[in-house]
Amino acid sequence: DFEGENNRITHSAEYDKYVNQSNDGENRFGGESLRAGADFYPNDKNSINFAVEGGLWGGNGESSTNYENYFDYGKKLSFSDYEYVRSASDDENESVWLNFSSSWQHDFARKGHQINFIANYSRSQRDEDDDFMQYKASTLAELANVTAVSYGHIIANDKDQDRARVNIDYSLPFADNNGKFEAGYQGDLSHSVTDYDFSDYVAPGQYKLNTVFTNDITFKRYINAIYSTVSRTFGGF
Repeated sequence: DFEGENNRITHSAEYDKYVNQSNDGENRFGGESLRAGADFYPNDKNSINFAVEGGLWGGNGESSTNYENYFDYGKKLSFSDYEYVRSASDDENESVWLNFSSSWQHDFARKGHQINFIANYSRSQRDEDDDFMQYKASTLAELANVTAVSYGHIIANDKDQDRARVNIDYSLPFADNNGKFEAGYQGDLSHSVTDYDFSDYVAPGQYKLNTVFTNDITFKRYINAIYSTVSRTFGGF
C-alpha cells in the first residue's frame, strides 16, 4: 500500500497555477516456481545433466489520484478558476515461463582431449491489462461522487518470447601438451511477438481502438558463429 501528497506552484506572466495532489494505491503481486534436474554418469568418460525450471508470476495494482488545480488570473483578468480531477487506474498482469537446459561432456583417452555440449531453451508469456479513467468536477464535494468519465483508455499488452542457445566446444592438445587446437560453435536464436492494443473510452462498456498508439512487433535474431584457434608454447614462451 502507498499514499502521498504533492503541492506545487507555477508562476507565469498571466496567472499563477496551484496544484494540490494526493494519491493512494495498493499492489498485490506474487509467484511460484519449480525446479528439477538430474545428473548421469554412464562411465568415467561421460557426464550428462538435465534441468527444467518453470513458474508463474502475476497480480494486480490499483491506484487513485486527486488533483486540485487552482488558476489565479488576478494579475491580468481579476478572476480565479478551480478544477478538480480524479484519476483511477487498475493494472493486471500474468507471466508464465519455462527453462530447459542440458549438457554433455565427453573425455577422450588423452588428457585434455574433450568435447562439451550445452543447450538451453526458454519460453515466456506475459499478459498485461491496464485500465485508466479520469473524472472532473467543479467542486471538491462533487468529485467523490462524479461518474461521468472525461477521459479513459484500456491497454492490452501481450508478449510471447522463445529463445534457444547451443554451445559446442572441442579441445585437442598436441606436442606433449605444449599446444592446443580448439574449435566450436555457438548458436543464439530468439523470436518474440508483442501485441500492444490501445483503445480510447467512448461510453460505458464501449471502447474504440486507437491505431496511432496500437502496434504489433515481431523481433527475430538468429546468431550462428563458429571458431577455431591453434596455440603452441616454445620453451618459456
